[in-house]
Amino acid sequence: DLLGRRQSGQAAWRVAGGFLDDTSLRRAWQDAERVIEADPELSDGRGRDLRTLLRVFGRDDVLRTLHSG
Repeated sequence: DLLGRRQSGQAAWRVAGGFLDDTSLRRAWQDAERVIEADPELSDGRGRDLRTLLRVFGRDDVLRTLHSG
């Protein structure tokens, strides 16, 4: 990039505040695994919040995938 923030070939995700690095993605993935293991139906307080976010961002398909195993 023009500002030299990223090395050639380095994976990064663009988000509101800048770039999301591999460490942040790995932590998010691990957190998601813990939530799903503890509440596979996403029915408790945090699970319901996550369901709402999935719907808001148009990712209802993820809920169907969770139920399919």
